[in-house]
Amino acid sequence: MKTFLKKYWKFILAFTVLNFGFMAYEFIYYGIDKTPRMKYVALITFAHAILEFGSIFLYAKMKAKNIKLEKIFACLALILGIFQIAVTPFDAVSDEKVHFLRAFEVSQGHFTATREKKISHYASNVPIEIYNSEYQLQDDHKQYNRMFENLFKNSGETVSIPYDDAASYSPFAYTPQALGLAIGRFLNFSPMICFYLGRLFMLFTFVLICYFALKLMPKYREFMLFVMLLPMTLQQCMAYSVDALLICMSFLLIASIMRAIYGEEKTIKKKLLFTIYFSGIFVVFLKHLAYAPILLLFLLIPSQKFKHKFEKYIHLIVIVGIAYFINGLFLPVTLTKDTFVSTYETTKAETDYYDLTIMSAGTFFGYHPTFLVNSMFGIVLDYGFHDAPVLIYNYIVIIFAIVLIMKNVEKFQQKKFEKLVAWAIPIIIVAMLYYVAYAMWHMFSEDGLTIRGVHGRYFLPFLPIIPFMLHPKKPYLKDKMDVDYVFLFGIFANVAIIITKFLLHF
Repeated sequence: MKTFLKKYWKFILAFTVLNFGFMAYEFIYYGIDKTPRMKYVALITFAHAILEFGSIFLYAKMKAKNIKLEKIFACLALILGIFQIAVTPFDAVSDEKVHFLRAFEVSQGHFTATREKKISHYASNVPIEIYNSEYQLQDDHKQYNRMFENLFKNSGETVSIPYDDAASYSPFAYTPQALGLAIGRFLNFSPMICFYLGRLFMLFTFVLICYFALKLMPKYREFMLFVMLLPMTLQQCMAYSVDALLICMSFLLIASIMRAIYGEEKTIKKKLLFTIYFSGIFVVFLKHLAYAPILLLFLLIPSQKFKHKFEKYIHLIVIVGIAYFINGLFLPVTLTKDTFVSTYETTKAETDYYDLTIMSAGTFFGYHPTFLVNSMFGIVLDYGFHDAPVLIYNYIVIIFAIVLIMKNVEKFQQKKFEKLVAWAIPIIIVAMLYYVAYAMWHMFSEDGLTIRGVHGRYFLPFLPIIPFMLHPKKPYLKDKMDVDYVFLFGIFANVAIIITKFLLHF
């Protein structure tokens, strides 16, 4: 431990001062309103210190015992993820409510979205206790009161809530969460305990899948670890959003294909091919085919690793075919454009490609330049208003990522076609995401000039590809960055977000 602290004390000290400084700012900011949270300054400061330094101490101990990187990640991600679950109210994660409603129905065995006849919407009957625990923007500081009041209640009353935006997603997209909900009901837990059990099952699934992704990744493991430990990643992957399964499955798909490309094995083993099939099928159908371009990496696998020259193309067709079949298996027949509500004329928007062109240009030039960055790394970690430390951490994350890539360039021969494919994947995915927001979600500005609804968090699934896009012939900077810095940064960033959320809702 002494050796560890001696080596990293400057880094630890800098971020400790940063985090505690921001926490002090939060107390001062909220203290102006004379809220009762001020009397808990000492207790919350102590809890912050225990979480922060306890995580560092645990990491140092595991590092000293030469525990593998993926196992250390699994341990820390579980700890930080569980705290994320505890401090994040229901529906404080973007779009969590509609996805929870869909998952709740799936947990009851209703795999096809059901339409409520009286209101002509897809709706789910959920326990009143969950409805009463929903996040309310105007009452930030009362969120935990609302949660605790309903935590152990089970009146048996239900309320019907529409979830049109999630009706088109496959039931398989909610497998972990639905399983947790079903087990909770089987054990006769209260509705809110079942809700948290669903979140916990999704967190376990994320950690398990990422464990294998890190194990398989042949190059730039530090950068993939960095993306996995981003607060936005951990938040999305403990919630009820479709993004949860999509993010970890895309990591597994990228890692398994990269292993097939750059691994030392002369032929692709059946287990690795099964992993590519398994993760690839999920990635393709989870978000309306928008992330299917990740499979283009499959084209980079050397043909000699297959028995036949055209075998990899056959595999690609089969993966997409199976995914397309699964996606449409439980898709409601009555799901049409009139189900959705838009401020713009949806019929025109779906048919007029001139409008799509105008909106695309307006979106590119009209968005606030930092919106996608903010919504990728932190500012939309909650529907509430964060003053600190989230905003500053957005820029710290970017700087850290750039330095990590520049320092940790790996020397290997990369062909021009490989780099071209690496660049094409994110470009095509972003274009498809905007088209999905345009044609399926009908998210436009009132003047019809810009497409809305695409957040930076949608870019998380393909971020591990970035080093392969920017791979130079030699390192930009001397001295490779130790993986210890990545873990320490992940700990400090997540603790900052956890404490900020807690103070916001306390």
